Amino acid sequence: MIETLIPLAKTYLFDLILDNEEVKKFPKDFVTASMLWIRSWFLEDDPTAKAVVDSASPTVAKEAVLEAKLKELLKNPKFQHELKTKLEEYKTHLGSIKNVVDNAEIEADGNIHIGDKGLATDNSYYEKNTVKGGAKVKAGKDFHLGDDKTDSKTEN
Repeated sequence: MIETLIPLAKTYLFDLILDNEEVKKFPKDFVTASMLWIRSWFLEDDPTAKAVVDSASPTVAKEAVLEAKLKELLKNPKFQHELKTKLEEYKTHLGSIKNVVDNAEIEADGNIHIGDKGLATDNSYYEKNTVKGGAKVKAGKDFHLGDDKTDSKTEN
């Protein structure tokens, strides 16, 4: 059971620590609370773990320290419980962004459609159907942003 947590836990921790582009889209309070939680476990009584949260440390060094520290921490039932809660929150935010173009250049000779085709059944997204961050979209024909239908009575 513990070993199965390691891959997702490493991804979660690295996304936050390395300021991953996707994490920048998460709500700020989630990111702040998560970083405080990470610091509380990774800096507690372990000066070598400072390499994990130190921005000057190379990624390869962070990975080695993180994995060793993570295996050690997973022996602690309190950490396991807290980690599982954090991973559930993380998974929720990963799924809360859909059809987002960020800092990209899209050029097509034909049509461009960003959004769901057909009936959109779930609109519980933090962010959906957006172009942002200096993204450039150039379409040779039609450009459509948004779902085709938002409910059974409405068509875009």
